[in-house]
Amino acid sequence: MSHLGRIATSAMDRTQLASRIESTIGFRPRPGQVEAVYKLVVDQQDLILIAPTGWGKSVVFQAVPALKGGICIMIMPLTLLEEDQARSISKIPGCNPCILNAATNSPALLEDISSMGNRRSIMGSWTGPPI
Repeated sequence: MSHLGRIATSAMDRTQLASRIESTIGFRPRPGQVEAVYKLVVDQQDLILIAPTGWGKSVVFQAVPALKGGICIMIMPLTLLEEDQARSISKIPGCNPCILNAATNSPALLEDISSMGNRRSIMGSWTGPPI
């Protein structure tokens, strides 16, 4: 478990959550980003986040596994984005990114994923038509 530990969600408000996100990823999140993380971490609801380039989806990708633990699965349109996210997420204490895509050729990959611990981010790229 990282130095962040699991957050106590019952008494967490959006202002407190914004502060935790900032201390986790290094900059202050915008209100929409806080709301997305709040839905996932505090309300424990599922979320499909569709947002334009530049909105800051990475904040959600990076904050949720660090604050909540568990597995975060991200589908990205480009392997370059996967690699960029993996680099960023690997800098967060206790978070372990893994990339799965058409170029992945590792029989030991499932073993690697299962040994990553409680905070995993699995990134895959969409290779079909644009969604």
